[in-house]
Formats: sequence, C-alpha cells, structure tokens
Amino acid sequence: VAWRRLLRAPRSRRWTVPVELFVEASTPRRIFQDNWETCITPTLRIITLLDYHGETFARLFHPRVCTESHTQGCPRPMTWVWFRDGAGDCSLARGTDSDTARSDELKDIVVLFLHGGGHWAFTGKSHLEYVSRVVKEVNRRVPCRAKACVVDTRRAPEHPWPAPVEDAVACYDWLRAGCGYAPDQILLAGDSAGGGLCLALLLALRDMEKPLPLCAMVISPLTDLSRTEEQYAEPLHDFLPAEAAVRSGQYYVQGGDARHPLVSPKYGELHALPPVLVQAGEGELLARDSIEYARRLEAYGGSVQLEMYPEMPHIFPMLAPLGLAD
Repeated sequence: VAWRRLLRAPRSRRWTVPVELFVEASTPRRIFQDNWETCITPTLRIITLLDYHGETFARLFHPRVCTESHTQGCPRPMTWVWFRDGAGDCSLARGTDSDTARSDELKDIVVLFLHGGGHWAFTGKSHLEYVSRVVKEVNRRVPCRAKACVVDTRRAPEHPWPAPVEDAVACYDWLRAGCGYAPDQILLAGDSAGGGLCLALLLALRDMEKPLPLCAMVISPLTDLSRTEEQYAEPLHDFLPAEAAVRSGQYYVQGGDARHPLVSPKYGELHALPPVLVQAGEGELLARDSIEYARRLEAYGGSVQLEMYPEMPHIFPMLAPLGLAD
C-alpha cells in the first residue's frame, strides 16, 4: 500500500489510506484460500467470538448511542440500538412543552437488521456502528423515533437453511405481536448474506400471507448461492474472494437446492413486495447479485432503487469510520 501510494498509483483514488489498508489486509492470499478449513474458518470463528467489542466501537463514534442486549423473552439473542434523545444528533431540543408534544406525535419505526457473515460468521454486534448510523439517518430523514433490533440468527454449518429464515420470520412476528409494532412501522435492513436473508424474508412473509413491512434496504446482498467459483468475475475493487461466496453456499445449503427462492431470492417470484433499496459497489464480487435481483424485481413490477457505486468494495458503507465517504 505504501509503495503504491508513493508511486501515486493507489488501487482507487476514492479510497483513503485506512480503507486501502483494510482491503489489502482482508484479502486472503491464494495459499490461505487453498487451505480454507484450516486457515480462514478458524480465524473468522475467533473474530466472531470477539464481536462484543462492536458495542465499544459504536460508542466511540456515536457517544449518545444506547445499546441493550436481550436473550430472554425473544426468539433469538438480539441487541437494541437507539439514541438517548430519540433522534440521533438531529433530535428535537428537550426542555419545552411544545418540543415534548411534537416528540410524542412522532411515529415509532424499528429497523430489523439481519447481519452479514456468509450465514456462518459474526453475531451482529460487529455491525453496531453501522446500525447506529442507519438509525441516525432514518431519524434525520423521516419524522419519527427510530430504533434498531439487531438479530443474532443461527449460523451454518451447525444450523443450515432454513434455520436463519425461520429465525427472521420469528423475530418479525415477535416485533409485531410481542412489541406492538405495526407492519408499516418495521423496516428491514441487512448486508451481504444478511441482505439476501432480508430479501428471502420478504418472500417468506408474502407466501405465508403475513402483512409485509414498510420497505427493505440492503447493501451488497448475496442473492444467488448457486454459482461456482468459475462463474464469478474477478473483482476489481474488493477484498472478498469467490471462494468465500462458494463456501458460504456450501455451509448454508449442505447439498440442498441452492436455487430455492428462500435460499437465493433472485430466483423467486418477486411480485407483491414492498419497496427495496439495493446498494453495492460496481467492482465488487457480488455486484452481479445486486444488479440481477433488481432487474428481476423491476420486471415483476416491483419498486426498486438500485445504486451502484464506482470503485467501492463489498459492504462499503460499513467502512465510513475509515474515512470512506458514506
């Protein structure tokens, strides 16, 4: 990285030095990819055990954020995220009766966040800084009181499909029946495999004739787990190798039908779904997953906004703390 910067030839001129260092350090070398089970898998499982540091990281960048973890009375372990003033850094000023009345009139919105990790890594706490920014941004753009519910779904290979989909459905039902949220107060969000799980959740809820959420927003979603390593194009600006996506599919499906709509939502019948926002990098490994899903949803008459960002890596909005423009 230092040599490229010295020659004024960075991998991308849109990246800061910390972003380039992160991408370089996170890109597994070929020798490690060839020994995935002995090198990559144990490393990611150790990192997953250190997920609890995510709360400290979130508070470092968002001093007013509040988090609260629950393991009892809910379908899965989850972490709630909100701001003390109810609206991030742009909340109504406290202390006057008119402001209190206005705050009471605000609509409650909950972001049901399903984290990435290939369906087999992380617990969601690693995503708390990004989720905090999502909550802050929802409050900034919409007159509401927003909070997020980050769910720790069961993970493959110990709990392959359909376990994560069942967890997502159970948590959605719990928000409605146990917490009193109406469907139009629930917003789905997720990244990578969690983004694909959000889109699969929409199909599952529709097929079960349950009321659908307000909308969904996903970044770099994994929407097709049926591809082989040879079917992936070499990513131009990414740290995620094709081997990672292929292994995730193997762990998750374990010999089942990788084209099942609740595994790979790209292959589903995408009618009668709420609006979906899809964001991804143009040169990342899963760019095709985003583009093809958005095109199919549009062909089914759905409302979709596809935003492809040049020279951006996988899950790039989560790299904002490293200086990447959010």
